[in-house]
Amino acid sequence: MSYEIPFSSRYPTVFVRLKGRNTAVREYRALINPTSDYCVLPRVDAYWLGYPEAAHDDPVTRPSNLVMLASSSGYSEGMMIFLQQVEICSLKIDNVPFLGYDMPQVTGFDVVLGSNLFLKGGLGLEFDYSAKVINIVRKAPRGSLG
Repeated sequence: MSYEIPFSSRYPTVFVRLKGRNTAVREYRALINPTSDYCVLPRVDAYWLGYPEAAHDDPVTRPSNLVMLASSSGYSEGMMIFLQQVEICSLKIDNVPFLGYDMPQVTGFDVVLGSNLFLKGGLGLEFDYSAKVINIVRKAPRGSLG
C-alpha cells in the first residue's frame, strides 16, 4: 500500500492529526525529516494534548524521560512523551514517541516527523524532489514474500 503526498514548498510537509492522552485531536503541518531521530512537538502543544510534564522547566529536578539533544542552536533538553495516535492520510500509528521541544516559529511548520515514526509504523519513504512528491509505503513484514 502506498500513499502519494505532493508538497509545494522547498521542504516536504504534510498535514497530520495527533491524538493525545486526553483524547484531544489536533491537526498540524509537519515536516517529514527521516534524518531526525525523533518526532518533535512544541511543548505548549504537548501540554494541550494532555502532557503537562512536557512543559517541564524546573532546573533542579531531572525526570527520567528528559532527553539531551544537540541541534543547530547547541545543546538543549526535551521531554519524551508518547502520543496516543498519529494519523497521516489514512495511516494510523499508535503510541508514538515525541520529543516536547520548542522549535523556532520561523521554520514554517508545527511538528517534525522523524525516523522513529516511520520505523514504528513499518513505513518506508520514497522521495521524488523533481516532481515534489513523497510516497509513503508500508514495508512487508520480515519473513513475508510480498
